Amino acid sequence: MVSQTSRGPLLVTAAAFIFAGANCAATGIYRRGGTVATTFMVRCAIVYFWNAALVGLREGRAAALRVLLLRTGRRRSSVLAATRGLTGAFMGVLMNVSFVLMTFADAFTVFKGVDTAATIVVSRTILGDGERLSVRELGAGFVTLCGLGLIAQPSFLFGGAAGPGVDGPAASIGMAVAVTAGVGSGGFNVFTRALSRRGGVHEPHLPPPMLLSYFMVVVELYVLLLAALAYTSGLSAREGWRWTSLVAPARDLADVGLLLVYCVGILVGQLLMAAGYATTRAGVGAFLALTELAFAYVLGVGALGEPTNVLAAAGTTLTLCGSVAIVAARSRPQPDTSLASADAAAQEPMTVELQESS
Repeated sequence: MVSQTSRGPLLVTAAAFIFAGANCAATGIYRRGGTVATTFMVRCAIVYFWNAALVGLREGRAAALRVLLLRTGRRRSSVLAATRGLTGAFMGVLMNVSFVLMTFADAFTVFKGVDTAATIVVSRTILGDGERLSVRELGAGFVTLCGLGLIAQPSFLFGGAAGPGVDGPAASIGMAVAVTAGVGSGGFNVFTRALSRRGGVHEPHLPPPMLLSYFMVVVELYVLLLAALAYTSGLSAREGWRWTSLVAPARDLADVGLLLVYCVGILVGQLLMAAGYATTRAGVGAFLALTELAFAYVLGVGALGEPTNVLAAAGTTLTLCGSVAIVAARSRPQPDTSLASADAAAQEPMTVELQESS
């Protein structure tokens, strides 16, 4: 039987595994001629309606309409949820820009490293002592980060072929973009924790389906604006920026299948992640999210036939062992009494009653 203490971290880890599968499907879409902008726009629309349908099946038509219409019942909650969505959308775009300016391994390593550090520092600063991590948790997290480095094997640590943008001014710009994206991702994690962890009339708490609905709407509008700007400026036609163009989302059954798998993964992963953050400190969640790269490595080698080496295999083992150690460390008695209230909040209904504040 899973304890309440371990339930949250297990949900976050499960979300990381599902995200890895979803991104594996997305990689298949891109290799078959799809683009990031098109895939994101189709994904947001599908997940938005599927999410509301799930709420309707569980809680009825009125609850589903509240999720569709983004009616949180609290203006402050609505503002925070929209800000969270903007932060996530901004982070996603910057991350893709960094992939253009640097190698994927370099950009992703910098991005996830800064993301993890920013999450720990910002959550501890803004959300208080309840977000403090123990020495044991930090040590296990460091092992997970080391595993990340072995999987990605960035050129600034391991040498080898530099790839586009690693030398010259583009390298500095790419590094700055990756760092900024990492900070944005850390902010997204903190918003998720703040909006998930507690309930009550005077709290900004929102259930996972409402957070997901806001996120999909904001990302849809953001990507639509980005694609329009890229098209009118001619940027989408330039080398390395085709991901901003809009193309036919599916041309055969294989494309449709990959797109549906991707959408299901995003739907389930986002709901699990938000539910997990209700009882998981943001820093612990950020460390556990690193397992996504380990899962992606396994799926990439097994399903996509991507090349591998001994260091990447060792890094995958380290990352997974580190995540297990984090969960084990968190299972020990914690002085943070706010977790009890978070556990109670996690049992609340999926939606909140309409109670618009003045």
